[in-house]
Amino acid sequence: MGYLLAAAPAAGALSTWPDALTHPSTQSARSAAIATAVALALGLFAWWVLLRVRLELRTDGFVFTAYALSDLAGGTRQDDRFAELRRLAETRF
Repeated sequence: MGYLLAAAPAAGALSTWPDALTHPSTQSARSAAIATAVALALGLFAWWVLLRVRLELRTDGFVFTAYALSDLAGGTRQDDRFAELRRLAETRF
């Protein structure tokens, strides 16, 4: 999903630049710049989503994964989040 989130606006931005270059005007240049800025912002967001840090806890052959930045980790420090994940795994298994 992250790639689609970044690729669609990037394709839209690329399609506005030929018009801005062949018919130079303030309006077409502004339109291309705005489309590029939106594509860049969504690309950075997609990059963050795809590369966010994961916490993994291995117990009895099972791997529990918690995304450290999902829901901004509820405002908790990462060692607290890992301890919470470990307590959850111990109570279930």
